[in-house]
Order: sequence, then C-alpha cells, then structure tokens
Amino acid sequence: MIKVNLLPLEYRKAEATPLKQFFATVGAVVLAAMAATIWAWVFFAKLEPAREEVKVLENEIAGQKGGLEYTKKLETRVKDLQSQYRKIDEVAKSRVVWSRKIDEIWELVVNPKAANRYEVWLKSLSCKVAPTKNSGGSLEFAGTSAGSQVYRLADFHEDVATSPFYADFQSMTAPYGLREPLTGEDRDPKEGWTFNFSLALKSLDDISKSRKTELEEAGKK
Repeated sequence: MIKVNLLPLEYRKAEATPLKQFFATVGAVVLAAMAATIWAWVFFAKLEPAREEVKVLENEIAGQKGGLEYTKKLETRVKDLQSQYRKIDEVAKSRVVWSRKIDEIWELVVNPKAANRYEVWLKSLSCKVAPTKNSGGSLEFAGTSAGSQVYRLADFHEDVATSPFYADFQSMTAPYGLREPLTGEDRDPKEGWTFNFSLALKSLDDISKSRKTELEEAGKK
C-alpha cells in the first residue's frame, strides 16, 4: 500500500540524516580540526622560534660585517706599516752611525782602561761606506802614541780591538809605525810613535743583525 503524507512541509517530521553522510561529515570536521591543530603547533612551536633564531643570526651577521670591515682596514694598515718598516730597515742597513763611532773612539783616546796605559792623540780620521758582500766599507785614523815604548802603542791597539767601538769591524791593521821626536820645549816624553790604523767594516747585513740582537736582548732585561 502506498502512503502519501499530505501534511505541509513545516508540519512534517524531520527525516534522519543517513549514517554514512553523518560519519563522513564528522570525519571531515575532525580532520579539519586536526589539520588546524597541527598547523598551529608547527607555526607557534617550530616556525616562530625558527624565525626568531633567523633574526638573531641576521643581527649577528650584520654586527660581524662591521667587525669584518674594521679587520680589513686594520690588515691594510698593518701592511702599510710593514712596508714602511721594510723601507726603514733597508735604509738602516745602508748606513753606519758614524757619530756614535766618533764618540766611542774619542772615549778610547781620553780614557784608557788603566791610568797611563797609553797617551795618544789623533791627527786624522776618515771613513767610507762601500757595501759589498763581505764588507760594508772602511775607517782609517792616524795619530801619535807618546813615549819611546812601542808597547804603549800596542796597548792602545789592544784596547781598540776589545772595545764596543770595534764591534762593527772585522779586521784592523797591526800596531806599527815610525818612531819620531815630539816637538815642544815642555814636551815630555820627547819622542813617540806615529801610527795609521785601517779597519774594515763587517757587511752591512751583519751589522744590522747584530744591532737587532742587541735591541732584543736589551728588551728582555
């Protein structure tokens, strides 16, 4: 038998939702909720801290860039100073401080190691820088040793060879000369020995190395 419901729609009993459609709808809602939850967890628990870490790293990199630029400027400055130092070093190698040498030889003349060990005076002094592989040049000085005893001239020669003055030299002529009378009414002794000493400089490289060693040792004290 066929039943026909003649009631208006608003008075009819609501039809139940099919179970398949109901469970499908519930499943979709649950999946959507889970997806939203997972997205929120990824965003707030993982992505946002990662973004903050990236910002921190970017700030550190920006700060390091400034330091890197400063370091590059310092490296350039160091290279300039090293270049200047090499130029100064080359100039220093090619010169001998003759004023220092004159002071040292004068100290030997007027202040013997022992009183009356010798009495000398200089008549001439000349120097020449002529750099070669084995020598830096030469120095010559001539004078007179008072007294008839030739050993007094030898004593002066020995003091020269064992003094700081001689540190930059590698050889010196032997102590010989000519015996001659000394003029002057009040002169005593009345005779002496003339001499002419010739000294060969060490190579300028060796002199420069010796000076550096002296400065380093002085700095350690």
